Amino acid sequence: MLYVKLWILTRNKSRLSLVKKGDRMKLFYRQDNIGMAKYTVNYHDGIKTNKDGSPFFDIAIFRSKEKLNGFINKLILNGYTTQ
Repeated sequence: MLYVKLWILTRNKSRLSLVKKGDRMKLFYRQDNIGMAKYTVNYHDGIKTNKDGSPFFDIAIFRSKEKLNGFINKLILNGYTTQ
């Protein structure tokens, strides 16, 4: 959804200066209790895309909360923001 809002902002010529050309939006979001997985984090590095041009999200699955929090802290240190 944030990707769609960003696309709309870049299409609006009066607001084109809000998004610099070439900037990558690093995003992640967390989901819990999906099937057999206890904790999951989906993250997009700003580069990978699907064949239709939509962002491709990688998935990390965790069983313990300590490993989950450590991974999220690494993502935040690398410049990722929550979606």
